[in-house]
Amino acid sequence: MAEQAVPYVVLLGSVGSGKSTIVGKVTGDSTRAMDAGISATRRSDPLWALDGQFIICDTPGNNSIGDKFGHNIWIATAFNYRPVSKIFIVVKADVGRLDGVISSIRDFSDRFVDLPNVPLGIIVTHMDNVSWASSPAGHEHDFRSVIKEEVCIDDVLFSHPSTEDSTLINNILHVCTSVFNLTVNHENFLKLFTKLHKSRPVEVLRSCQKEVDEVLRKKEKSFTSTGTTLIENSK
Repeated sequence: MAEQAVPYVVLLGSVGSGKSTIVGKVTGDSTRAMDAGISATRRSDPLWALDGQFIICDTPGNNSIGDKFGHNIWIATAFNYRPVSKIFIVVKADVGRLDGVISSIRDFSDRFVDLPNVPLGIIVTHMDNVSWASSPAGHEHDFRSVIKEEVCIDDVLFSHPSTEDSTLINNILHVCTSVFNLTVNHENFLKLFTKLHKSRPVEVLRSCQKEVDEVLRKKEKSFTSTGTTLIENSK
């Protein structure tokens, strides 16, 4: 399937939230793993899902000791690969009760407050570690209800250890219904990234443009086999 004809999905989340595990499931790459304290993903990494059904991009996890500026440049680079069909915030179910989950979501969703049409979704991981009692409707219902009420995001998916690869792929495809442009030459980019770095907006633009130019240059060396990296990022 032609690359431009398939949805493009970007994952955001804190270190240890389960982004790399999700990427491993949908690409069939079981070697992807992460450390609980330091992000194992060092760059934006677009990959083909199994059977070429969409492209998924892992991003470095956000953490308190990391390079915040560099972290946001890699996220900007992920957005600049092409317009996105869905930006998933990946959050652990066991970061506390529901208020802890909402707080983790807001760490990322609040960045998009000036972009009301951005296609945000949530993937909740580590569901097997939830210890608090659910309502009669169940934990997934409780998560969906609170997320909808608190952060106004409708598309909420769940990734259990037992979730089949094909099920997760189909669930992701089901919510990829729109396309949103966050590329560097679009006004949406300026709204998002100059707000994050008001003291260094020019540096953000220059750094991101440099990375984007490198991505486009190396895109000519892309791999075409399922589950391999679409671009050869510089180390």
